[in-house]
Amino acid sequence: MGYLPEGYESRTGITSSIPSMSEQKDYWDDRWENSQTPNSWQLRQGEKILEILNEYSVRDVPILDVGCGTGWLTEELQDYGDAAGIDLSKTGIDIARMNHPDIEFIADDFLEVPFPENHYGLIVAQEVIAHIYDQEAFVQKLYRMLKPRGYLIITTANSFVIKRLELGYERSGHIKKWLSLHDLKRLLDPSFQQLTRRTVLPMGHKGVLRLVNSYKLNRGLQLFLAEKKLIGLKEKLGLGYTRVILYQKRTLH
Repeated sequence: MGYLPEGYESRTGITSSIPSMSEQKDYWDDRWENSQTPNSWQLRQGEKILEILNEYSVRDVPILDVGCGTGWLTEELQDYGDAAGIDLSKTGIDIARMNHPDIEFIADDFLEVPFPENHYGLIVAQEVIAHIYDQEAFVQKLYRMLKPRGYLIITTANSFVIKRLELGYERSGHIKKWLSLHDLKRLLDPSFQQLTRRTVLPMGHKGVLRLVNSYKLNRGLQLFLAEKKLIGLKEKLGLGYTRVILYQKRTLH
């Protein structure tokens, strides 16, 4: 594959070697052991995903939640079809199975599992693609698994915002390959048509975002716009921390 750098960009900006699969599993096991319920950021992303599914009337399709963690979103997706989840973390999947015993969950490396091709009507990959080493292989597998004109929702950190945040130290084992819009287009446009793109969770305090998100400016703007509308405006302008993108599988000839 062509898109394979020698390292990945850490939150401190230091280039590190790619962590082993064992190190990655340890990282995510620890993550889900300490985050068994979704936080406000995750819930906001989940709300946006469901909002898009409702807008495009996605219903009654086989669904796979890739990188499902503790399975909270997988359970929400049950309202839209028969949903299953997969995650690299056995700890996350154990929690998911305990909390949602009627849903099928798989603890494994997504790229190694022989999923059926042309089967799923919807695949959701929430905060996954930036944490995959071989992103091209990941996208190609998603394409093969989806039915013709099936839907794919990808959420990933907005590199414009990430570069304007101070993010603290994080333990090793976490691949971070932040994607610009150009990167996403290069990876996905050959196989998928983008239907809609949103951002959620405006933040950032460097460069232009220092002004946009300043307390004084926002207090002044709230004299004319309610806080919720101001947040919505920033999200529409692409200033949210997370991109939420709906794609549809192209029929290639």
